[in-house]
Amino acid sequence: MMNMRARTYFILAVLAFLAAVVYIIWLPSEVDNELLKTVEQLHKRHGADIAKDDYRVIVDYSLPIYSKRLWVIDAKTGDVVIHSHVSHAWKSGFLFATDLSNEVNSEKSCGGAFVTDKAYNGDFGNAMRIKGLDAGINDNAYSRAIVFHESFWPWSRGCFMTLPSTNRKLIDLTGGGALLYVNGR
Repeated sequence: MMNMRARTYFILAVLAFLAAVVYIIWLPSEVDNELLKTVEQLHKRHGADIAKDDYRVIVDYSLPIYSKRLWVIDAKTGDVVIHSHVSHAWKSGFLFATDLSNEVNSEKSCGGAFVTDKAYNGDFGNAMRIKGLDAGINDNAYSRAIVFHESFWPWSRGCFMTLPSTNRKLIDLTGGGALLYVNGR
């Protein structure tokens, strides 16, 4: 008989497999035009904090975990240069990140406007720090060590995890001052 921990991992693996099957059946959507408008408004509002103007990063947590819900948009052309899967925190919800938090030690995802910071090599390989720009909503992201890092697992403890190849390209294009907007549900 399996112990509780092994049973939990088994159930998570089965659910991740089922999510992958659903993903294959339900193809991801394009970035929403309203999100693009919101990002441009946020760029104007937070322009003084944005050092890197070439790209905008969007994470849409209104989409389920099995959808491609991360976009990197070329600001000059409007072209999508990255469209990828991205994790959310397990404590924020199973398929959707519905319970976002700014609270330290909450192990939940957070939303709002951010600016990308420095890249570094951490416990999970290539990573990039972010700073929250919205007081009371995500301004604890830096002290919470909410970062982009590479992983194959769909749920995190608050970080944005992407596949290693996506993560490297994302960091190379946007590290050091690009706008990131995380749309909550």
